[in-house]
Formats: sequence, C-alpha cells, structure tokens
Amino acid sequence: YNPYLRRLDEGAWPTRSPHNFNLTVLTRMGFLGFALWLGILAAGVGGLIWRAWFNRTGARRLEPAERAELAFWAAMLLATWVNASLGVLMEGPVLGIWFWFALGFGTARATRAFAEPNVSQADGGLYAPHTAGLRPAFGTQ
Repeated sequence: YNPYLRRLDEGAWPTRSPHNFNLTVLTRMGFLGFALWLGILAAGVGGLIWRAWFNRTGARRLEPAERAELAFWAAMLLATWVNASLGVLMEGPVLGIWFWFALGFGTARATRAFAEPNVSQADGGLYAPHTAGLRPAFGTQ
C-alpha cells in the first residue's frame, strides 16, 4: 500500500515545498525569519567573500594559503546557496549539512586568522614549519 499511488486517481499530489529554500524560509518563518536568513547569508557568506577579496582580517594581511582557504569556503557557500535557490535540497541533510558545516568552519577559520598575530612565513614565524628545537614532551631529554 502506498498513499501516493492512491492519489493518482484523485489528481492531487502533495507539495513538499514552495519552490526553493528561500521561499520556504519566507513562507514558514515569515518576514522576520526571512530577514534573519538574509542576515545569516550577509554575515556568513558576505563576510568570507569580503575577507578573501580584500585580503584582510582586521589590521592583518592574510597569507596566500589563508586567502585561498577563505575563498574556497566562500565559493562553497555561494554554490550551495545558488543550488538551494533553484531547488529544495537544503531542507534535507543532502545539502543542508554541507551548508551549515561550511558556514561554521569557514567563519571559524576567518576568526582564527583574525585573532593570530601578523607573522609571515618569510620571517620564520607562525606558518613556518616548527621542527627546529623541539624536544619530546615525555621521556628522555
């Protein structure tokens, strides 16, 4: 028994969602929820794009690897949002989990880069390999 097969004769098919995730947020959460959704997009995706584009986090310039990483997370979020604007995949774990993972991880990486001091790899600083002068934490010295 399948309830969808029974509806073939009636001609009425249940609709899963309006058209895309943005309209789903608007219809289910109202204008306040839609404003919050736009705020999440502006702060999360826009912030990553801004930091990668202008090559800065606060007063600190980004290393090329950091800039490429932030650009990757911003591109992943932008592609996921475009896909969600054309379908309903964000409503399930298929695409939703990747959007929220990328938003959280990209924002964390951006704020981590913001908190670190401006020490370049050329100076042998923070991003240089730290193998010289290391000793084991336990055991013989």
